[in-house]
Amino acid sequence: MSKKVLVSGGAGYIGSHTCVELLNAGYDIIVADNYYNSCPLAVERVKQITGKDFRFYEADMTVRADVQRIFEENADIDAVIQFAAYKACCKNHEIPYTHEGCLMLNAYVHGSVIDQYIPANIQRITGHQCTKL
Repeated sequence: MSKKVLVSGGAGYIGSHTCVELLNAGYDIIVADNYYNSCPLAVERVKQITGKDFRFYEADMTVRADVQRIFEENADIDAVIQFAAYKACCKNHEIPYTHEGCLMLNAYVHGSVIDQYIPANIQRITGHQCTKL
């Protein structure tokens, strides 16, 4: 049985390329994306390139209920690759367009996913730290 990987932000540029590589390496994937900065065509192209189908959720990783639903419906997720993030927050009127505002939204995304790791028995978390340029 192959390992199952949740790729959040999987319809974005880096996420979709990662999905192709994971599928070609024999992994099963679940993709979640809200299409904020991507499009459904990317998901279709991944299927076309690999010849493989996978489960897709149009989900916002900042919405706790969306994240929870993914983990509840897929109790056998072995790993999560978190690409979902807002690169610009100017459309969110509650949080001004600032570097700190973007970091706060992205931290919430990560927090929503990480909260699900313990009940889902995720054993390892890997990520990177954003720095101000």
